[in-house]
Amino acid sequence: MRSSSLPIGLMLLVTSPPVLADIDLSQRYPATVDHTPAPIGYALDSDPRHVFRLTQFTYELPSGFRLACDRAMLYLGVHETNVLAALLVPEDPGTLEAPDTGKESFTHIWMRFHPARVGELFPQATVGSASASIPANAKRIAAWKLGNSWQAGGRPMVPPRSQLVFDMDTTDARRRFFMVDTAAGTAKYVSAFTERPLTPPIAVTGTDAERIFNEVWAGFDREYAMFAIKPDVDWNRLKSKYGPQAAACADCYELAMVINDMLTELRDLHIWVRCGKELLPPFNRPRMVNVNPKAIAGAFESFNDDKRGLSWGRTKDGIGYIGIGHLRNAEIVNAFDRALESLHDTWGLIVDLRLNGGGNEMFAMAMAGRFNDIVRQYAGQRYREGAAHSALTEPGIRMLPPKPWRYEGPVLALVGPRTMSSAEGFALMFKVCPNVRLVGDRTAGASANPRRLQPGCTLSVNMPRWLALDADGKPFEEVGIQPDVPARFPEKAFRGDRDPVLDRALEVLRETPASDRKPGRR
Repeated sequence: MRSSSLPIGLMLLVTSPPVLADIDLSQRYPATVDHTPAPIGYALDSDPRHVFRLTQFTYELPSGFRLACDRAMLYLGVHETNVLAALLVPEDPGTLEAPDTGKESFTHIWMRFHPARVGELFPQATVGSASASIPANAKRIAAWKLGNSWQAGGRPMVPPRSQLVFDMDTTDARRRFFMVDTAAGTAKYVSAFTERPLTPPIAVTGTDAERIFNEVWAGFDREYAMFAIKPDVDWNRLKSKYGPQAAACADCYELAMVINDMLTELRDLHIWVRCGKELLPPFNRPRMVNVNPKAIAGAFESFNDDKRGLSWGRTKDGIGYIGIGHLRNAEIVNAFDRALESLHDTWGLIVDLRLNGGGNEMFAMAMAGRFNDIVRQYAGQRYREGAAHSALTEPGIRMLPPKPWRYEGPVLALVGPRTMSSAEGFALMFKVCPNVRLVGDRTAGASANPRRLQPGCTLSVNMPRWLALDADGKPFEEVGIQPDVPARFPEKAFRGDRDPVLDRALEVLRETPASDRKPGRR
């Protein structure tokens, strides 16, 4: 085993046999997806079928930017037949030359590019087959760097064809991040990443690893309420399966991976594991994006986007629009109140929650109260009560009070698979408001009220605690909240200038008779 004190990247391979290079990656991986204005992230498949050996790698621009190395391993991240990411790890350090940083040696390169460029980046004469598994450190590099470029919800997006990212760690523990524009022939150096390379993992003893694993397992065994709706999960069997793996771990990241693998079997979007500052790839079921931001901006006059999560505008015939992108801070409430006040004279309103991944449900309550007339129950919850996984408390209830003035015109709230967590609480609030209907697709079906476990070895684990209920007392985990007006379309329907969910909402509002179109605030 190689020493963990080596730079990350040099630990990933040993001397390889001669490479018989003659694999055309452009033929093996034809591009079928393209860049879109909508933030669409794709699930990646990374397994030994997508591992190759390179005889050499070279990339250069006339501006003086150049990357080069001899024999290397190439790990591809693939969606269907589309290569969206690549990790290149040379046997011996490669060479980086750039006007901004000079000449240095790198231990690996994380690359992001349009899938149509895979054959250009890795020519057929340099690519050979490899019978190799993907080492833990390769997975670690991908998890650390994926979130820094062209991603949505932790999944890679398709960059424009002219854009490439080269993200490297050097042999002197510096990180070099370059954004290449092939149309302009430039390589822009992003210095913000310089002091954020991967660091050597922290060692852990078998005894401590076993204790940490057992503490996490016991925390879920004692507090995780959603075992009650997941009878197929045998928690004791998972302890027997993963416990010995944990006890055999030599470092904290390796232990985090074992715990993450175990928790992934709970299929819960709110569970995540961190090792220090590194987020491990969490469970993530496919959820399409049913929105097109480009189409929204073109549908309304005087469209405003504060770039902090809120956008608003109005149509020529008096329909208002407010898009709410998150529930992370109180400023979103203040911005919403200002936007709603500016739209008080519209006769109908669209509130868009399709890209809202949640935050603090109290902020949702402060906004939803603008559409409520009396105190109403909108949701409930149950917690664990006792050792049995089925032992839950009696349902608690959550109530929505009205605000001093409310918008009284017809309101349509747009939802979809990316509407998640506290944003689903927001949708449930809208469900009980007298003048609001939900339009779109079912929501994610994921609520949490989590507690943070910190068992040691720099690990943090997000542990959901409640079983969330709708106003009728029914769980909506994995089921989602169904819209009042279904508007379900395939992902391709949102390309170009189209947003069929928005079109459907405008159509529904315009069915309102002219005699009933009165200012929202009267």
